[in-house]
Amino acid sequence: MTFIHGYLLGGLLLAGLPVLLHLVMRQKPRHLQFPAFRFLRQRHLSNRRKLRLQHLLLLLLRMAVIAALCLALARPRVAAERLGALFGNERPVAAVLIFDTSASMEYHAAGRTRLEEGKQRARELLNEMDSASQLALLDSGDDAGEGGGEWLSPALTQMRLDGLHVRPANAALNRQLDRAARLLEKLGEGDDPPPRFVYLFSDRARACWDRSAGPQTMPHGIRALFVDVGAEKPKDLAVEKVEISPLPIAPGERFQVRATLRAVGADFDTELLCQLESDAEILPIKKAIQLFAGQGRVVVFESEAPKARIGDGATTYQVAVKHRTEDALPFNNTSYATFQIQPRRKVLTVVEDKPAGAGPIPWKAWQMAMSVGNRFECDIRTTAEVEKLDDKAMHGYAAVSVFQLVPSASLWEKLARYVRGGGGLVLIPGGEEMRPRLQQYNDEGAKAGLLPAALQRIETNPPDRPLLRWSSFSTKHPIPAFFHRAIHNAEPDFGKPQSWPGVNAFWSTMPIDKDTVVLATFEDREQHPALLERAVEGGRVLLFATPMDARALDRTRDWHNYWTDSSFGLVLEDQILRYLTGDSTRPELNYFCGQVPRVPMPSSLAPPPYTLDGPGLAIAETNVKANEGDAQLSLPQATTPGNYVIRASDKRIVAGCSLNVRPEESDLDRVPPEDIESVLGKDTLVQVGRATSLKAALAGMSPPPLELLPWLMMAVLLVLTVESLLANRFYRREEPIGNQQ
Repeated sequence: MTFIHGYLLGGLLLAGLPVLLHLVMRQKPRHLQFPAFRFLRQRHLSNRRKLRLQHLLLLLLRMAVIAALCLALARPRVAAERLGALFGNERPVAAVLIFDTSASMEYHAAGRTRLEEGKQRARELLNEMDSASQLALLDSGDDAGEGGGEWLSPALTQMRLDGLHVRPANAALNRQLDRAARLLEKLGEGDDPPPRFVYLFSDRARACWDRSAGPQTMPHGIRALFVDVGAEKPKDLAVEKVEISPLPIAPGERFQVRATLRAVGADFDTELLCQLESDAEILPIKKAIQLFAGQGRVVVFESEAPKARIGDGATTYQVAVKHRTEDALPFNNTSYATFQIQPRRKVLTVVEDKPAGAGPIPWKAWQMAMSVGNRFECDIRTTAEVEKLDDKAMHGYAAVSVFQLVPSASLWEKLARYVRGGGGLVLIPGGEEMRPRLQQYNDEGAKAGLLPAALQRIETNPPDRPLLRWSSFSTKHPIPAFFHRAIHNAEPDFGKPQSWPGVNAFWSTMPIDKDTVVLATFEDREQHPALLERAVEGGRVLLFATPMDARALDRTRDWHNYWTDSSFGLVLEDQILRYLTGDSTRPELNYFCGQVPRVPMPSSLAPPPYTLDGPGLAIAETNVKANEGDAQLSLPQATTPGNYVIRASDKRIVAGCSLNVRPEESDLDRVPPEDIESVLGKDTLVQVGRATSLKAALAGMSPPPLELLPWLMMAVLLVLTVESLLANRFYRREEPIGNQQ
């Protein structure tokens, strides 16, 4: 027995107060003067024995009242001795059942899934409950908001259990504890709240418990138990994820499908199948693999994008990678991915004049860099040829570069219309040849609203000093951010100190517009800009601080090392063109279950209607709501893992996406018991084997203590009533003999 207010037990000393009062105020027998003294003496002895018994009984009752009051105020609690108290056989209870419905609960053992095992254990629990008990049923896939949590009877809860199923999108199980506590706390606001319980049913896989989610401890008065129905030694071969590189893919370009596999609990010798799909075309690739228990591996499939499927827009391709070995956890046997094959886009390079004869071509390196990635097709035109192009022809180019020349006023105006129509422009200055027309370049470029910064003068590095290097790439802008990631992850040659991009001369610049952003700087004292950008309504303009040909500064030095010591020039040009044409911000085509896919739609499509093909779709869900000109389509009906495609009225695939269960669900490592018991309390984890019932597993657990306060208060009232009746009866005065008629 324990006491909540043990210090009040000192009041038990007051139980001696009736004894003291009895000794001081005890009633003495009256003297009767009658002749028959012998008779009176006998009457006196019997009267005294009777009074002693009455006084002793009243004394004990008064002592019991004081003792019961002291015990009641101390609020004693005793442990329940029978398992029935835990289940509430003796009185109705309030309980919330929380089920883990994550994908790992699909694991099969002994002929049933872990979710089915949890349901069976819950039914054992419900059979032991009083029919008047109140229950709520939650699962980890529910929205853990303020609402929900309908109270049910045990019989109705049994029926609702049948409707529970594995969901591809889930949150941590303990995220629902807050919701369960709110439901039970409302029931505990009355004078006589029922015993309150929370039961969690899970396989205790790693993803089911998040230390940062849910309460840190359970509220007072709520008993929680975690029923572990997981397999003790699971065996699984998982295809955790599939990645495509590089992205986007150009026609005829080789690409890789990288599948990440992991073996758990056993060795596997199987065949891995990679299926590439587009319209009716399926290209299967097979590989034999061996994995040992606990081993992870990345399997790479290589293929070549078709050259003939160019068209006006991107071609959607999809991948499904799966292994041929049947195991106990089906959901991670296959993983999906969607990607696009982007047709080559034409890029216009404007030059002053094309050189005659076999002389050096200034833009040769710039032109060759475009063909390396097989993504862009370079169209070289002189200023006179470009002046003849109309705006429609100009907008046929994905980007325009003005290569080391001073445009005329009319060309600046044509370029301004192109940029404001959504185009991207690259300005590449020349060298000393620009000095005579430098003012014209700055004035007319600023007047057209295109020039990011005015060119001021050529800064030259002293001959005895090494190259002036570019500063480190750390900005969040897509172009320098790419180099920052590449240097730290891929370790390209331009990430090495000896080949880090650097210059011996550059144009110092003065930003013109407030929207001009410096994307990279040189490592000189003034941190002069190396690359600048200006956002123009509709498009963007980039400005280099150096020429981009392979010119020499003097007999011993070049202007820069972009084309000589590293691949920096090739990669930089490719990243700039990707950025200006929208490729650096790739459309998201691959999602996790629980996210709503938003599929980008090509602008050249035929008008709606569109239909959606994919797994788990009802007939009504195949109709896609879309308006003509929509840039994206939202697909909330896509919830099941798999590949989804959007088809036009002619059944042609125009867009697509993929959904996968999060890779964390494939982690079958168990949550440490201390993580669970730190929240739910000590000895709250119940491990139930296939041959062990839940009732038997709970038999050795201590039920919540029973508080005796209401019973003691009832005893006080009863004793006071009895004491009052006896006192009135014992001390009632009899009429004197002389007054009796």
